[in-house]
Amino acid sequence: MDGMMGDMLDDDDDDEYEFETEEYAYAYTCEEPFRWEKPPPPRGDSRLCGLVNQGNTCYMNSLLQTLHLTPELRRGVYALSPAELHLPTPECPDPDPNTQRRILIALQGLFSRMQGDDIEATDTQELTSSFGAAFNVNQQEDLQELKVILMDSLASELEGTSARELLPSLFQGVYQNQIVVDPCAALPGGFTRNLADEVFTDVFVQVRGAPTLEAALRAKVTFDELSGANQWACDEAGGVKVDANKGVSFRKLPQLLCFTLMRFEMNWMVEPPTRSKITDEIAFPLVSCSSFLRAS
Repeated sequence: MDGMMGDMLDDDDDDEYEFETEEYAYAYTCEEPFRWEKPPPPRGDSRLCGLVNQGNTCYMNSLLQTLHLTPELRRGVYALSPAELHLPTPECPDPDPNTQRRILIALQGLFSRMQGDDIEATDTQELTSSFGAAFNVNQQEDLQELKVILMDSLASELEGTSARELLPSLFQGVYQNQIVVDPCAALPGGFTRNLADEVFTDVFVQVRGAPTLEAALRAKVTFDELSGANQWACDEAGGVKVDANKGVSFRKLPQLLCFTLMRFEMNWMVEPPTRSKITDEIAFPLVSCSSFLRAS
């Protein structure tokens, strides 16, 4: 979270920027909430609603568009009642503002504007403000890091609501590390050790050497051979070292499976070590993910 939160940049004296379009002129002032000087233009031929860039929030806008176009998530956010969000209701007209679920309130409002308002673009300032005053809209950050922070924040706010299982039901899968010993002199019947199940919400896959997402997934679930100097000391065989295979098995895949492409690698052979980006193309046609599940 260190990368996402930092000191706010000092405001310059001249902090108002004018934007001109063919039919509309509007101004954005950093010190004030976003205001259109004139009504925003309607949606274009795509019928989609864009998001205004506050400074360097294009990475965040990409994530929000993806989440908004996920109907299962959108419907779950809409289903939260004013009472659950600790907003004013006839039964409780003056709730404690400190108990309000600010991120969920902002996200519900943002999604409703993106879906229902006939406008070319809407702003995200209420949402970014709900993260706290230190959220720096002028600093480019990593989208995957933001996703983790946003999902953790939403999970925290969803506790105690009717939608507390919304995120696990959509994004949570289970994998398991395994060590498999084939039949050998030390263990004629072979042996499989299943380590503890681990929950995941993202699958990290290598881009290097993988022309397609399916190939990257195949590599992800391919076990490494432990042989020679790397043989495994097997407790079940009295500590005798045996050939084995070690790897990851998917036990349960989520309804919505998120992938993170590992496009950066470290070169430890130079001093100081350097990080470089892998620009290889990777195709991602639809694949049957059930083939990557390992039977118990």
